[in-house]
Amino acid sequence: MSKPIRKTSVFSHEQDEAFQLTMALDLLLHKATPVRGTGIERAALKERVARIAHCIGQADLFANVADRREPYERAFELSRVSFITLALRELGESLTDAQYQEARTLVQKLRVILRKRCDAANGLQPGAQPPADRDLLH
Repeated sequence: MSKPIRKTSVFSHEQDEAFQLTMALDLLLHKATPVRGTGIERAALKERVARIAHCIGQADLFANVADRREPYERAFELSRVSFITLALRELGESLTDAQYQEARTLVQKLRVILRKRCDAANGLQPGAQPPADRDLLH
């Protein structure tokens, strides 16, 4: 009798909260009902989410916190565009109101985490006020 295979994380970013949020958002978008005319924007949003996950994984490769600045800032900007896409509801009726609210919450949480990591990589103290135009949560 063989032992059951234990599922363990191979990469440290798989345990990362930001990475898990991107996977949850991707799953939510995957479950969205396709509506005629919204496929291109939905595919673009899913691509952005995949690129955010890639940036988080890429930042995990660097031992030095300062070297993580570029991937985290790229992920933060992609999350901003994703947030704007959701805010404009360009997905039409492909997301229910509950799915839209959940997606919005996931992106907001992700943006807070990425903002903190960008600030840490830039040498800013926790709680330091970032420029107003860099933080779009509402």
